[in-house]
Amino acid sequence: MTLGNATTLPTDFGLARSISGSRPTGNFYAPRPIVEGEVLRAEHPVFYGYAGKTLPLKYANGPLLQVPEADRDEQVLMKFTGGDKAVMSGLMRGADQVKDRPAIVDVPVGKGRILMYATNPVYRWQNHGEFNMVFNALLNWDDLGVKAGK
Repeated sequence: MTLGNATTLPTDFGLARSISGSRPTGNFYAPRPIVEGEVLRAEHPVFYGYAGKTLPLKYANGPLLQVPEADRDEQVLMKFTGGDKAVMSGLMRGADQVKDRPAIVDVPVGKGRILMYATNPVYRWQNHGEFNMVFNALLNWDDLGVKAGK
C-alpha cells in the first residue's frame, strides 16, 4: 500500500509496470485542498461502509497516475473529478490537470497486489472521513480481489 508521494515508488521502480505517474505542469498549485473524488468500484473492500458515489478527498500532491485503458475498469477504484467545480475547500490552480485521473488504483502484481493512493488518506489526522479506506484495506487484505495467477 502506498500513500501520496510514495505512490511514485511502484511506478518508478517497475513494480507496477503498466501504471505511469507524472507531475502536474508548472501552472498547477494545490496546497492540500479538499477535492471531489468519484468512486468507480463501490463493491471493493476499500469502500466498505461508505455510501454515495462521490467523496471529499484531501489532495496530497501525489502523482498523476495513468492506467492503460484496457485495465481501467478493473484497476481504478476512484478518480478525481477535476475542474474548478470539484474544489470543495481551499485553493487549487490548474484543477483540470487532475480531471479523471485515478485517485486509488488496485494493481495485481505476482501473487499479491499493490494498492496505490494518489491521495494520503491519513494525512496528519486531518481527513478523518478517509481513514477507513486504509483501515478497510488492512482489515480485508485477503479479500481485495482475484489473486494474480489464479
